[in-house]
Amino acid sequence: MSKGSVLDKSIFRQDVSDEIPGISSSRKKSADTVAGLKDIALACVAWLIFQERNKPTTPEELFLYEVRQRLPRQGDELLAALHESLQRPGGDDIALLNLAHHYQLHWLEILTIALTLAVEQDAMVGRALAYVQAPVGASRPTLGLLESALDLLDIDKAEFKNRAVSASLLSGKAMEIGLLQTMNDTAPIPEQALQIPQTIAIALQGSWRAINGTSIADFEDRLFLPESISRQAVRHASALGKAKRRALIIRSTSTQEANTIVKCIANELQLTPLLIKPIANDAEPLGILCVIANLLPVFQLSVQMIGEQSLPELTGYDGPIIAITGPDGVIRSGSYSAMNWVIQVPNRDERFHIWSQYISNQQLAAELAKDHMHSAGRIAELAGMSMREAEIDHRDKQSIDDIHKASWSHCSDELAALADAVKNRIHDDALILTPTTQSDLHMLLQRCRNRETLVENLGVSFSARYQPGVRSLFIGPSGTGKTLAAAWLATKLSMPLYRVDLASVMSKYIGETEKNLAGMLARAERSDVILLFDEADSLFGKRTDIKDANDRYANTQTNYLLQRIENYQGIVLLTSNSRSRFDSAFTRRIDLIIDFPAPGPQERRALWYSHLGSQHELSTAKINQLSATLDICGGHIRNAVLAASVLAQNEQRQINYQDVIQGLKLEYKKLAKKLPVELVKGS
Repeated sequence: MSKGSVLDKSIFRQDVSDEIPGISSSRKKSADTVAGLKDIALACVAWLIFQERNKPTTPEELFLYEVRQRLPRQGDELLAALHESLQRPGGDDIALLNLAHHYQLHWLEILTIALTLAVEQDAMVGRALAYVQAPVGASRPTLGLLESALDLLDIDKAEFKNRAVSASLLSGKAMEIGLLQTMNDTAPIPEQALQIPQTIAIALQGSWRAINGTSIADFEDRLFLPESISRQAVRHASALGKAKRRALIIRSTSTQEANTIVKCIANELQLTPLLIKPIANDAEPLGILCVIANLLPVFQLSVQMIGEQSLPELTGYDGPIIAITGPDGVIRSGSYSAMNWVIQVPNRDERFHIWSQYISNQQLAAELAKDHMHSAGRIAELAGMSMREAEIDHRDKQSIDDIHKASWSHCSDELAALADAVKNRIHDDALILTPTTQSDLHMLLQRCRNRETLVENLGVSFSARYQPGVRSLFIGPSGTGKTLAAAWLATKLSMPLYRVDLASVMSKYIGETEKNLAGMLARAERSDVILLFDEADSLFGKRTDIKDANDRYANTQTNYLLQRIENYQGIVLLTSNSRSRFDSAFTRRIDLIIDFPAPGPQERRALWYSHLGSQHELSTAKINQLSATLDICGGHIRNAVLAASVLAQNEQRQINYQDVIQGLKLEYKKLAKKLPVELVKGS
């Protein structure tokens, strides 16, 4: 029942004597007016000082006397008023009685909670209790006070027969779930004061506040979910609501998308999502709070979580719960029956429909849906940021360039700590490779473009376990164009390229490398970018024989990385100088291995022309001589031409052959080699 609604009398049986042990039908009397539970509890306290005294002498006595005057003065009549307040509660008691019904609280607990709650609402109540309890002086009710005040009702306590009021309270449900708490456990039982958690007190007044680390979800409706995910959300909501203590673990790389799914589920359950972050340090009253305010607990875990994490138990709550996390890690749900839901990227038709909600250019929407595997949350972000890019240029519609700028801008923020952006746009004429390598690269390009639909119409063995991710290993010496080829592939696919910073990813602390990599892959997967691992053998190298604990940990780390790369749904490019540094378990997970051999004379000739451009004085014969004589890679040619350009620009002239020779001498010096004599003589 939602907070603030009119109490449904059907939740209490018509014979309330069954609800309140010890009240027989023959002792019930109707009250002219319905008294509140607070006043009934205070009237019991007032009896302690006005059984023989008729007139008050202090402000505290006057306060209690006025309460007593408003209510019947005889025990049977006060008992009838209690019965009537439970049958026809006033607005101030509805939330408390709804809670009492949910937990099947005894009438002793109900009156105790009402009195304890009154202390948090009215300072005069606390003053009156301190006055009555002097010299103990507690402004909250003690078990001794409750023992004396409530026992004056002279009710046969049925299942609590022959038990003191304090014993009944200490062993009752309210104390078990933390709705009532003792403040000073070391004091004698009669002097132990009771309190109600502050958050619960505020919630029962109808104006509760969020606890540290929690917040009420206020998700915007601007995110469009694909129909397939919406339907599945409704089915999960139905399953969550059919039994107690059920949990749903939503695994998604997009927090915005996961939040929208949570809202959809909560709407079906007619609950309000309460977001609980791992830093929530006051989880004890959360379960009761969810019952009072009709909340759905939603635990927001890290998308880069690895290993195991347990969901905290919410005392007093047995409804559904949801956890949001990334693709990795194990969630222990304790006593809850949990189900995992991995949110997949929408298919091409669904992505087109989502893009169409944000941009008016249907052709552009179709192009984006075809070329990029973005989640619904990512599409919403890119659409919003690209619109801002267009508005900066005083345009009212986005273009493909706006989308690309937005993609680069947002990726930079998310991946900057662990990867470096490679923003060079490499076109076909800048990529000079052997025919075989070029053929393999075009094969990789087609594989990336068709990764989503590759297994359509193939056998069940493919569709049963196919992942749309693409993994390729570039093998070759330094300077043969591996990084350049990666930038070319990113240019052709119109996707951001990030080179992984191994120094930032790798850690000497156990588990930190896996955590860093998991977080980076989750962010990259969400943004649909290409990841480039230079010198990948340092991360994915051969597993070693186990000689000590370090070897065991290193192998465990490698196993995790291999499995995570295999399940990664994006594009991963890895480079290495040697194939022999990887074992068979790694190469099996690679879709395509491309060799980048040192260039031959024809490739070297093309590389010289490509780097020299038009601002040089070298003859064709000299370039042919350089190409035939020097067995160097493109990276060395690049460095030599840059050094030659420095000399030429310093004298404000074109590059000549002597400049190139000087640049080559510097490059060969780095290689600890001597420049061929025939080239030196020819200069």
